[in-house]
Amino acid sequence: MEENQSMGLMVLALYTLMLFAPFLLLVILLFKKNKEFHDKVLIAWLAVSVLNSFVEFIKITEPPNSIPILLDLNRIFLLSNLFFFHWYLKSLIKSEYKWCNNLVWTLLPSLLWSVACVVNWFFQQFFLKNGQSYNSLVLEYDHYIEWLEVPLIIGVIVIGIWAWSKLKEMLKYEENTSLSIHISNLRKVLLFLVSIYFIVVSWEYCLSKVLQNESIRLVCITFLLWLIVGLVIALGFYFLRQKSLYKKPKHYIYSNKAIEKLFGFIVDIMVNTKPYLNPSLTISELAVMLGETPQKVSEAIKLNTNQTFYSFINKYRVDEAKKLLQDPNYTSYTILSIGLEAGFNSKATFNRVFKNETGVTPSNYCYKVKCKERI
Repeated sequence: MEENQSMGLMVLALYTLMLFAPFLLLVILLFKKNKEFHDKVLIAWLAVSVLNSFVEFIKITEPPNSIPILLDLNRIFLLSNLFFFHWYLKSLIKSEYKWCNNLVWTLLPSLLWSVACVVNWFFQQFFLKNGQSYNSLVLEYDHYIEWLEVPLIIGVIVIGIWAWSKLKEMLKYEENTSLSIHISNLRKVLLFLVSIYFIVVSWEYCLSKVLQNESIRLVCITFLLWLIVGLVIALGFYFLRQKSLYKKPKHYIYSNKAIEKLFGFIVDIMVNTKPYLNPSLTISELAVMLGETPQKVSEAIKLNTNQTFYSFINKYRVDEAKKLLQDPNYTSYTILSIGLEAGFNSKATFNRVFKNETGVTPSNYCYKVKCKERI
């Protein structure tokens, strides 16, 4: 008997520690400097978790029927976890992800429950004149309401699988060691979160109904609580270390092989079509020729040459000018005419870019390679 009492006190202590963990993490996060957007989402999530923990703590000390309204509110807080779980992951992975319509479906379980609570309150206030206090939906229809948590469980699984596959794809093509660490860190966060949900669901819907022996139940509860507390502590550690992943240039969703292939197309079109001969060529026009977006074309050039679009184009123009300066068919052309033929829009630009690329002016280049003297 005394052993069961000691075990019961340990269970109570572990349960209390688990409930107050969100509050401690919230306090630490509030004092964190240089908060990113995902940190603010996490703060909102933890604030809701603190309210949920507060109600859970009251349930330990008070009979459930004495706090009927809080019981119904507690279910709203619980179901809202799906929304915050989804929003937090999206805010880390998607660039400047603030709000999107596909977040609404994760709010449906908590919204539907909120509507049910309002309807229940309205019905009792205006149709039941028996002087009774508010009757909780949780207490009245507990066996039916358990099924409302099914969307939460399914949603967590679906979002977890989506996020895991996205992180796996990002990690596959990631060469930046620092960002790889943050991707791996988020995978741990995801694993710990899903594990906590899985443990709670396993107990609520399976183990608590199967285990009848009180001693075995206490041992099982103690083990699971130790496991959850450990996961929560680890989760807090990784939460605080987590950085946004979208600061990485967007090529993580456009693989290295695809980038190299696109750059090959860019080189081919430069050699065969010579679009650089157009003085007003823009990256948007080149992107249209390639059937790609300007962002991807710019990224392909930058990653393969470490040059900007205009530096890359001007190099081809300089090479073209060098060929024309030595071409016998262009001996009657002036230096300015050669520059214009090569795609430059002025003599000043031609001289400046040519000297930057070759180290000499066009006139000095002519003297150096012994081509016909031009004005």
